[in-house]
Amino acid sequence: MRGNSLSRTHATLPATDARFWLWSYDEMAAYDLPAMVRYVLSTTGARSLRYVGHSQGTTVLLAALAGAGGAGAPGRPAGAAALRAGDVERAALLAPVAVAKHIASVPLLALAAMGTDGMFSLLGLHEFLPSQQLVAALEGRLCAAQPHLCVSFLAALCGYNPDNLDTRRLPLYLSYTPAGTSVQNMAHWAQAVRSRVPNSMSFFDYGSDCSARGGSGRCNQLIYGSPLPPRYNLTAISTPLALFSGSQDRLSTPIDLEYLLESLGPGVVRLARNIPSYEHLDFIWGSDAREALYEEVLRFLAG
Repeated sequence: MRGNSLSRTHATLPATDARFWLWSYDEMAAYDLPAMVRYVLSTTGARSLRYVGHSQGTTVLLAALAGAGGAGAPGRPAGAAALRAGDVERAALLAPVAVAKHIASVPLLALAAMGTDGMFSLLGLHEFLPSQQLVAALEGRLCAAQPHLCVSFLAALCGYNPDNLDTRRLPLYLSYTPAGTSVQNMAHWAQAVRSRVPNSMSFFDYGSDCSARGGSGRCNQLIYGSPLPPRYNLTAISTPLALFSGSQDRLSTPIDLEYLLESLGPGVVRLARNIPSYEHLDFIWGSDAREALYEEVLRFLAG
């Protein structure tokens, strides 16, 4: 996705420009994922594809599938091209995150309480957890001596089961994770944590003061035509889904997963599988993921 260490090339803006970072997962769902899907289908000649997403990769797909009624609808940016019906034939969602009201991640709860966007903006920062500088400092020395220290922050943020991890592979994992995102994206997640409506997934809240950003027009009334941001219509999703969750997951918590299940239309979720011992990163780092998870994912995708 945009802004990570592999996706920092813009047609006109350098990553040092604050405007490069003015996006959250709304834009990922409106622009990035549809562009990826169109590219894959065009390049391969396939009529549809099957999708596997983890964590925010599930959020972006759900937002893209829910849309808001297509291009030009409330909340969908001008020029955005929604996914076409049938582009994604079915999808497996690993540690799905849509509702985030009941997360147990201490760093995210702290960021939500402090007001992430305002705090970082005052410091002139627009990028959150940039990968290259952080990992370069850690990987060579720290990971070799104390591998678990390398993931101490990631463990607090997301959670993983150390008994289900090949520590010899940590330097490789940490060359890709964290990969960086925008402060605005983290602010969007903080808004989800603070949401007063526990079972909803909303667009980014730009606030009600249309003059706060120098008259740039980035306020709810001018962006959405209403004082509050619209909500994603998850009941509009018709793509068959398989949801794989973990009982110990502090980002995709069991109660928020129940809210997601209640928000989806009947018959959309074809498979719901829980792994009691799994935390958030076990879905991609777990030593037993092939047997405990991926074989069933492949069976669903082949169905």
